[in-house]
Amino acid sequence: DPADPLVLYVHGSGPRNSSMFWNNMVEAVDALHPNLYHVAICCPGYGRSPGDRQIIRSYPGALIEGVIRACGKRSAAALVGSSQGACAVMNAPLERPALAESVAVCHPVGHAVERYRAIKVPALLIFDTEDAGHPVEVGRRMREALPNPTYFEFTHSKDGAWEEQNMAPEMVKILRGCASVQGRKRRRKKSLPELSTLAGGMRAWTERYGDEHGWTWDVQEEVATAALRSVRFRQLGVRLRRRPA
Repeated sequence: DPADPLVLYVHGSGPRNSSMFWNNMVEAVDALHPNLYHVAICCPGYGRSPGDRQIIRSYPGALIEGVIRACGKRSAAALVGSSQGACAVMNAPLERPALAESVAVCHPVGHAVERYRAIKVPALLIFDTEDAGHPVEVGRRMREALPNPTYFEFTHSKDGAWEEQNMAPEMVKILRGCASVQGRKRRRKKSLPELSTLAGGMRAWTERYGDEHGWTWDVQEEVATAALRSVRFRQLGVRLRRRPA
């Protein structure tokens, strides 16, 4: 529901990165805390978005603010980023301090992190000590600079994909402290309108476009689409029957 507090996700700069990187994360956060408005973007030049890939690096504040305004908001409850997207998520509130109530990043890239002292909102940081591309030493400097950090380190060879299991619940802890989330009254989940479809359809959510990769549903589209049809028709009081072979 676009009326709910916005959580905006920004992917990294890998050649095949896109909004699909966040599919499972969105579902995990929603399962723990409904009534949030999740938006994951393909940055310019990535996934399905045309444009120059340098834009998210050079103008993170302008781009992210433009997305937030396009979603009908003045600010986001949380900006969430990975890798180079994490750098954008941290730089955006430096340029526009009222843009977010919190930030959450995993495997972050950080430049001149002493500037992060100006980021007053709660910040979740997650680093893999074995990830040479995102040095944990930078993370420790970020932790020292930020006024309100929640910081985690893990070692992939010992802990596995720790961030995939723990980032969502740690994000939810921070989100519950955001004013826009606290002030939002819990509502009953709306049922699907008659004959409604997911935006873009199941194919847009599950299939890759070009050479992007990400955390995708592992359910076959035909099975998922059939399940959605079943839900819609049940709401209409129609019983589905298998057509004879």
